[in-house]
Amino acid sequence: MISRIFTVCFLMSFTLFSGQAFGSFQWFKQCLKKGRYGYEYMNRCHPGVWKPKARTHFKNNWPFYINGFLLSVPLIYNATKSNIKLPEKDEDRYPGRVLLPGMAVLDQETGVHYFSNDELGQYKISFNDGKILDAAGNLLTMGKKGIFTMDMTGNIYVYEYRVSPMCDRVRHTSLSRGAPVAGAGEMFVVDGVLLQLNNLSGHYHPNRSQHENVVNELQYQGVLNPLDMKEEFNGLIINWTRF
Repeated sequence: MISRIFTVCFLMSFTLFSGQAFGSFQWFKQCLKKGRYGYEYMNRCHPGVWKPKARTHFKNNWPFYINGFLLSVPLIYNATKSNIKLPEKDEDRYPGRVLLPGMAVLDQETGVHYFSNDELGQYKISFNDGKILDAAGNLLTMGKKGIFTMDMTGNIYVYEYRVSPMCDRVRHTSLSRGAPVAGAGEMFVVDGVLLQLNNLSGHYHPNRSQHENVVNELQYQGVLNPLDMKEEFNGLIINWTRF
């Protein structure tokens, strides 16, 4: 708040100085018009021009004050307005990617299970002090890589296959229930630390833009640091691996 007040005062002072400068410039032009002895003539015949009273100076040069003020309005507004508020958690923070054509029908034919609200809550992860927590609030530890989806509000759901993926009826659409997602792929977490992350999903085929949605969210939550992980690009697959 103090910095904003200081900025406003500075801009207002700059506005007044701009008017004074424009007025002085007009006086200088008048001197040039009078020729070689213009300076002496202006000070002898018009001593009030160089250092006029405030009222007289403003009366003679008000267009320059108004112009300087109008130029300063956008700067003053940007200095006084509050910081941009990030969207709330229940608002869409990321663009979504719809399910690839035919995948919903394929899910029905292959018997893919869509989680209910109660079931889905068991796979929602949270973050605390740069660590990833499971639904129970404990540090998330996975025996192997699992699948994940992130919705448009930044909520991430992780599922670790308990049996072979070919035998399990859970897919990315199980976590999203066939709805658009902001990101999807696989991740591997041990003791709350993210070790691997990619954008591998046959149902959504996330591109770099969707993968960056996930990376931005994880960076915002403090669990992904580009200095601790390396990015590898293999065709359409983007892998992040901890050093």
